[in-house]
Amino acid sequence: MSRDEDRGKPQAPEDARPDDGEPPSPARSKTMRHLRRLLLVGAAGGAASQCTGCPIVCDPLPPPMQCSADPGAYALFERLYPDATWRQEGTEWLVAVRMTWSPYGDDDPVTFTGPPAIAGGTLRGHSITGATLEFTFLPDAGATTVEVTVPLDCETFAVSLRFAADVSGTPTADGYVGVSVLAE
Repeated sequence: MSRDEDRGKPQAPEDARPDDGEPPSPARSKTMRHLRRLLLVGAAGGAASQCTGCPIVCDPLPPPMQCSADPGAYALFERLYPDATWRQEGTEWLVAVRMTWSPYGDDDPVTFTGPPAIAGGTLRGHSITGATLEFTFLPDAGATTVEVTVPLDCETFAVSLRFAADVSGTPTADGYVGVSVLAE
């Protein structure tokens, strides 16, 4: 008799050897019990690991921007993020800014309604092409920050996006100019 039968447990069929008249091997029985335990622990561990929530960062998309009220500076800034770089014209260093309306899903449309207002610099030129606004400005001498206000129309609701451009660094060709939103 095997140890399993001595303990009152029925012998599993896979523990037995083929019917050759030999008694079951204790090593085989022990190995099979160990493998069954590993299988159960692995299945339980796999099930438990699925209960911990999302194993990666799962950021949902923001809700659609609605124009029934002021959408807010941060919602506008996310969708109209200004790309600002230094550009040299002659001996002057200008800041070139490009903004493109990038809606998420069902956002209401936003259009540029005119040239941006510049505080701490001089607007040198602008162009509006469809959903894109491009403009350049010359920072005032000694200025470290230039405030820009871009007028927009969100369906029939007039809004504006205000942001600051950090012009404190040393200008380099196509060098990045940091921008940050200015909340009302």
